[in-house]
Amino acid sequence: MTFIKKKSKSLYIFAGFVIISISINYLMKKNKKREIDLSVMKEPYKLTLTMTGIDYKADGETIDEALSKLNLDWQQIKAKGVVKITRDKNTLEHLFYLGQLKRIFVNKLTRQMWAKRLQLFLKEKETASSIGNSI
Repeated sequence: MTFIKKKSKSLYIFAGFVIISISINYLMKKNKKREIDLSVMKEPYKLTLTMTGIDYKADGETIDEALSKLNLDWQQIKAKGVVKITRDKNTLEHLFYLGQLKRIFVNKLTRQMWAKRLQLFLKEKETASSIGNSI
């Protein structure tokens, strides 16, 4: 009797593994590499960090890449700073306090989170400006 229970549990585990592997294979086939049209590509993000009167500049295809190219260590950050992001004609400025800036350059996950937030802020500003221009 106990042997049947163990066997049924292993069957359930095996069935779950098969379902997971089938779904992963389906997603991999669905997300095949697509060719990129170079005429549609936008300019890279231009990022400027102004801190204690010194400007640190970097470019990148993503905001996270530009932040990582600044080559600042968390120990070099001594004051709050303003991050200015430019892409095409849209610009965004955001004030970061000392603790926030240090966390961005210490922890990669925090940097990715703030990069995503800044990208969403910039996209929202783009849509707001396009709506304002059409009215």
